[in-house]
Amino acid sequence: MSLTKEFSLLGILALAGAGFSLCIGWAAPPWHGPALAAGEIRAADARGLDILWLDARPAAAYREAHVPGALWLDPEDRDAALLTAVQAWLEKPRPVVVYCAGHSCTTSKELAEWLRSQLPEAEIHSLQGGWAAWHQLD
Repeated sequence: MSLTKEFSLLGILALAGAGFSLCIGWAAPPWHGPALAAGEIRAADARGLDILWLDARPAAAYREAHVPGALWLDPEDRDAALLTAVQAWLEKPRPVVVYCAGHSCTTSKELAEWLRSQLPEAEIHSLQGGWAAWHQLD
């Protein structure tokens, strides 16, 4: 093989390799921040979906602002919280997302886990980053 043909062949292989790596990099899903824990959903992934939103923040915070259509859950009264969630879900079964204030708040995770045990046929998530993550989307 001549020197010119060897360079041409090497050039083609190099371009093919670069194109392959570009395709793999381009097809990789975008990174959206911290990894999801079991039972969590990201605000960006939930936006625009038909979801039953349950707000587990203090009543004053809920009155000030909340996800449109969200129902308030009293985290101190689990019986009332369960009744609210079950009634709303039975009216229109759909995914349920519980949220609280932010990353440091664990109330929504605890309530979502508890609701899953009480309503096993429902798809129930907690919102990663809570209200703070949702509010950042605006």
